[in-house]
Amino acid sequence: SAKHSDLCERRNIYADEKSSLESELDKNLVQRKNELEMTLIDARIMESETLVENESFDLELIDKRIASFRQLLEEKDAKIDELVKQQTDQKELLDKLRAAEDKQMDIINVEAKTSRKIAIKLETIEKKHNECLRKLSKMGTIPSDCDNNYHNMSLKDEYLELQKCKHKLSKMPSVNQKALDQLTEGREKGRILQLEKREIKAGYESIQRLIETLEHQKYEKIQVTYKSVSKFFVEIFQRLVPEGKAFIDMVYKDSADSGSAGSQASGSHASQESQSSGGISGAGLTPTFAQIDNFIGVRIRVAFTGKTVVKEMNQLSGGQKSIVALAFIFAIQRCDPPPFYLFDEVDQALDPFYRKALADLIKEMSRSSQFISTTFRPELLGSAQKFFGVKFAKRVMILENICVKLISDCNMN
Repeated sequence: SAKHSDLCERRNIYADEKSSLESELDKNLVQRKNELEMTLIDARIMESETLVENESFDLELIDKRIASFRQLLEEKDAKIDELVKQQTDQKELLDKLRAAEDKQMDIINVEAKTSRKIAIKLETIEKKHNECLRKLSKMGTIPSDCDNNYHNMSLKDEYLELQKCKHKLSKMPSVNQKALDQLTEGREKGRILQLEKREIKAGYESIQRLIETLEHQKYEKIQVTYKSVSKFFVEIFQRLVPEGKAFIDMVYKDSADSGSAGSQASGSHASQESQSSGGISGAGLTPTFAQIDNFIGVRIRVAFTGKTVVKEMNQLSGGQKSIVALAFIFAIQRCDPPPFYLFDEVDQALDPFYRKALADLIKEMSRSSQFISTTFRPELLGSAQKFFGVKFAKRVMILENICVKLISDCNMN
């Protein structure tokens, strides 16, 4: 049929292609295969030769390293042999040193025993020496020529001479055998006492000079303080009492014991002189150095008007005493100004005029110090910068800041 014939043709075509391919394989591909095999064999041969050369080079390097290691090993063996030899020599030397040490220890032990024997002998000799010294001390002072007279004598002759001396001493039982020693000891004690006496005298003179120096310093300090306080007291009192006068007198034991009658009699005359001398009273005289030792205090005398008699503190009223006390406190503090003042109702006993004068003085002094004051009066409030009110409510004290306007209203009222 057609399909069968078609398949036959196709089979023939494939058979022809097969034949042509086999022919080409036999002619070309097989030959090419043989060539490639030959080329591969040649390449393997060349690669083997290169590998052999490389291996040969590595083998030579390995042989050289083996040779260097063998040489190094031989050197190490030589050093080991040398160290072993040195160790053997050191061991032999150590054995010799140990043997020598044992010998030295034996010698030391022998010497230690000998030293102990010598120490025992020395202790015995020391005891005998001390006993001899004790006996010599009982014999009294030995003459200086004794050594020359008895140096060349034998022991037997010295003993005979000693017996003669004892026999002579036995005939004189009442003689003080230690008189010369006691005389020498007394002279030495006298010399030491003289030295101590001179030292004590020098110390006493030094203390006296120190006391005089301190007394002079005390005198100068009292004088400077007295003059400063007196000057400031007069100035401050005249600020508080413009028409008044004030004086400060130094009080001594003799003037205090003599009574107030004589001092009152001389006070009027002294007051006039103190007014011209800046308020330093006592007849305008500076107290002497001897009077400073009798100084016991100061006496203040004031006059609140130019016509009134000068009065002492016990003759003043309560308000006048407050003015004098404040002036005196300010005078003392002006010598060494404090950073702040704390006043508690100091204006209670003052009249309005003195309260105003005190407020002006505090305002002026507040430039260099701080003032904290409690008051029920309006005069001090007019010179203050801050105001605080204290009230008691429900058993608790409360501090409140008060404005300036309220204070001004209070002052106006």
